[in-house]
Amino acid sequence: GDMGPDTLTDAFALAVIAFELLTLVHPFVGNLVHDGEPELEEAAFRGDMPWIEHTTDLKNRSSRGIDRDIVISPEVKKLFKRMFEDGLKDRLARPGLGEWVSALSQAADVTITCPHCQASFYAPQRRECPWCGQPRPQLSLAVVYLWDPEITFATGASPGGFVKTSTSQSRSLATIVLAPKESVQILRRHVHSDDASDQTEQPLVEITRTRADSIRVRNLSQESFLLVKHTG
Repeated sequence: GDMGPDTLTDAFALAVIAFELLTLVHPFVGNLVHDGEPELEEAAFRGDMPWIEHTTDLKNRSSRGIDRDIVISPEVKKLFKRMFEDGLKDRLARPGLGEWVSALSQAADVTITCPHCQASFYAPQRRECPWCGQPRPQLSLAVVYLWDPEITFATGASPGGFVKTSTSQSRSLATIVLAPKESVQILRRHVHSDDASDQTEQPLVEITRTRADSIRVRNLSQESFLLVKHTG
């Protein structure tokens, strides 16, 4: 009641909406608040109650809603903790809107649609559909790595190479699940690290996994792409 809204309150509101959309339960309305007096709900919305997935304070746990592990990816789960736990009172600890866009987009990239019940789920973590129990189809992972044409790793070597992380791993921009006969679009945000935000969802290439060892590639843009058979 002392400050007006700003980008940090916007980010908090977005996180509340995202959590409620994914789980069908409000992040601060646990069993204690739901079954208690109206004053408890007022306290929860004031920030005086722990959120329902608090790591140490368990008094406001919720038995309602969808299983969080089904609908919340590990990276998104970290953002919810930072927002509702670390950032509840410390506004500067809250993840910004850009982090939410990135994490939610990455989560969407690794979901597949169950061919039996048509519901979607996070594929890398499951061997069967969590909604109907149907075995998960065989998957391939398309990993997009960041290439810098100006990098030279050794004297006399050809210029250009994959950007490395501090642990000498190739830095990836995206990981995308390919399910059998399900077409997936590679968007501009998957392959460029510095594009303007209004262009990030532009489709560039469509990939369809036709068999276990083959994919079909279709250009969706006016740009040129080089197909290379990777060996070694």
